[in-house]
Amino acid sequence: MMINTEELKKAVRSFNEYSPSQRTILELFIDIAIDNVVHVSAKYIADKTKIKTSTIYFAINLFLKDGIIKRDSGTSKAYILSEEKLNYIMQTYQKKYPLEK
Repeated sequence: MMINTEELKKAVRSFNEYSPSQRTILELFIDIAIDNVVHVSAKYIADKTKIKTSTIYFAINLFLKDGIIKRDSGTSKAYILSEEKLNYIMQTYQKKYPLEK
């Protein structure tokens, strides 16, 4: 991932198009991604975040619909983060908070 992870997570936390739970899940995806690929199960997300699995599945489906992630065709538990969409979140954050570092 070319974007600074900590800056991106700050941007995600301020991205009000998603609920706090959805932002927490997206932050976890960013944390565990390797080359923009996230291998994860709903149980792992629930264990790490204490978010209900129904909320997790809803968030994943929303991220898929919004294009933030797409399924890795090789496996059902892998998702590919969209660098373009993450850049959009980052740019939105930088426009809102241009002086914060």
